[in-house]
Amino acid sequence: MAEMVVSLSLKEYYKRYAEFKVPELFMKSRLFLTLLFCFVVSFSIHAQGIGQVSPPLETPIRFQVDVLTNHPQSDQSPLYEKDWGVLILPKQYKSDGKPVPLVIACHGGGGTVHANGSQIESLDMYKYLVSLGYAVMDMAGMPETFSKRKKIDHNRSMGSFITVRSFDEGYRWVMDRYNIDSRGCYITGGSNGGLTVMNVASHSSIPIVRIAASSPSLSLREQAWNSRSGAISGGQFPAWQNRSNIMRIYDMEDVTNYNKIFVAEYDEARVEDYDPFTYKVASENGILKKELPYPIKIWHPVDDNILSIDFSRKFVDAVNNGGGEAYLIEMTGGGHSPHTYGEKIGYFSYKGEDIALKQLAYEQAVWFGKHSNIHAVYHELKKPQPPLEAPIRFQVNVSTNHPQSGLAPVYEKDWGVLILPRQYRSDGKPVPLVIACHGGGGTVHANGSQTENSDMYLYLVSLGYAVMDMAGMPETFAKRLKIDQNRAMGSYIAVRSYKEGYKWVLENYNISQTGGYIAGGSNGGLTSTNVVSHSSIPILAHAASSPVLNVRDQAWSVVLGANSGGQFPAFQNRSNLIRIYGMEDVRGYNEIFTAKYDSSKVGIYDPFVFNMSQESGKYKKVYPCPIRIWHPLDDNIVPISFSRQFVNAIQNAGGIAELVEMSDGGHDSHKYGEDIGYFIYRGTKKGLKQVPYEQALFFERFGGIKPAYQN
Repeated sequence: MAEMVVSLSLKEYYKRYAEFKVPELFMKSRLFLTLLFCFVVSFSIHAQGIGQVSPPLETPIRFQVDVLTNHPQSDQSPLYEKDWGVLILPKQYKSDGKPVPLVIACHGGGGTVHANGSQIESLDMYKYLVSLGYAVMDMAGMPETFSKRKKIDHNRSMGSFITVRSFDEGYRWVMDRYNIDSRGCYITGGSNGGLTVMNVASHSSIPIVRIAASSPSLSLREQAWNSRSGAISGGQFPAWQNRSNIMRIYDMEDVTNYNKIFVAEYDEARVEDYDPFTYKVASENGILKKELPYPIKIWHPVDDNILSIDFSRKFVDAVNNGGGEAYLIEMTGGGHSPHTYGEKIGYFSYKGEDIALKQLAYEQAVWFGKHSNIHAVYHELKKPQPPLEAPIRFQVNVSTNHPQSGLAPVYEKDWGVLILPRQYRSDGKPVPLVIACHGGGGTVHANGSQTENSDMYLYLVSLGYAVMDMAGMPETFAKRLKIDQNRAMGSYIAVRSYKEGYKWVLENYNISQTGGYIAGGSNGGLTSTNVVSHSSIPILAHAASSPVLNVRDQAWSVVLGANSGGQFPAFQNRSNLIRIYGMEDVRGYNEIFTAKYDSSKVGIYDPFVFNMSQESGKYKKVYPCPIRIWHPLDDNIVPISFSRQFVNAIQNAGGIAELVEMSDGGHDSHKYGEDIGYFIYRGTKKGLKQVPYEQALFFERFGGIKPAYQN
């Protein structure tokens, strides 16, 4: 920066000098030249002192470094490729002030660093560290040109030798240009970033003083090699992206198709010392081979089904047995996203915005603060009270790619609705959530939803529950495929949508995170059952009325008209299934009559196939939560027979399942019968039917609110 200022000062001076007419004889004199030289030096030094431009604060600074991508064993000429980095400086930063400490963030497989953004700048965990006064840096860890040439997923750097070199160069770039504390820095990362954390700490020249990790991958061979992870940003083998990345980064024997990748052999000699577990821990006896000179703290949920906590336990035990300092926080919940788990404990300010603070982010800052002496602080704020007993509409991004698709993810916006009860307080006791799964007769859109017009759900809101529903199918997707948007069919898209909607609601409102309830009828039976079975949402109890439970034998054969568009109104369920799941397409009614159902495309999203043995009628798995079904005997749209089989199978497997066989009610059991009383919603009396009341009683049995009504 100083050189740039000096250069500008000289240019400015010469420009002004050229405009000033000086006698040629005087210009040649030694005295003049001496005076000129002294003036320029004095002016330039003065400019250096006052002309430095402060860099942007709390704003991403993007940069590139040259990284050697040759394998350590390569005898080829060195190949240098450009890798992206990002640096965020805190508002406390001063170019001529006290140096700020640096946190090195190591992104997971779900993100990277590129020209237009990075994973870390969107994560509240890192924003909190910046708000406290830390600078935060991350690197892609893999040049884009390298990943394109190798046809691998650019996000998954696998903590390789390239990654270590990239962080080394990025650290050097940052230290050369900014006022960063050179005595040592802090490093953190989760998931795939765990490999990066440990290898940067072990093999780079960066001075590390403390390590933090959340749900880290620690074993390249035993964890990453065997983990089936889908591609985030390209790659030839989406179903085995970790394995294909490892093979091609380390130049193992290459493969050309899935059959070969299944049986590919891991080549430990090519990985060398870049498997943290192999490098540090003797697998045979669990003893630490090499000292870990830095204190490390790991947060790992016991319910993480992507990366088991077992390796974190072994690693921490080995470090401690070897005389090191290691801590493991075994979290009771959080799955594979511990940094987003739990209730908010307060708020912090970042770029003028109040952001909710979660427990893990705070504990990590406390861990670093024990060395940096930066105190982890936050403040309690009373956020504005949201509208109560009124629809709150929102949108989330949902991937609409089929699970078997090898294409880059396509994200489309799906609508959701949330209704908060009058008992809700932003700073009060969290309210329980009911997830409503609409049937084929309605959906959620920008101007309304089926849920907000259903007295069954309004009654639950009046009791004190929050109620959420999702469309389960983005409008853009339905229009592109020319199908009925209302009929989400409980598909993989619907499950993803409810999962994202649930996450959005918990991040923005004071909702209980200990578990919620779910309800759905008709087509919503598919949705509610698949959300219970295939999402990470903790469900305490499931209520269903006249539910569709079998995709092949119920939904495929039911002739129903379109509610919101679609090319084949007379066979709307069938045409939706064909196009959502990418079965062999049809062009006219003659073809749709004879279309063949492709169970391999539907896979686990047929509740009957996933949960029951068709031959014996026995339940394959214990259903994840108690379920109660209300089904009228005279329902001529969705017959009761499948509800009987489903409930009997769950009971035989030892699960909690109940079936209420109603003598009448048709396909609208929740509206059947005389009013048993009334409830108040938004100051208006509303009649209460028997089934909504019994549904509330069922939820109460499993920790819900005691129902009441007025006569």
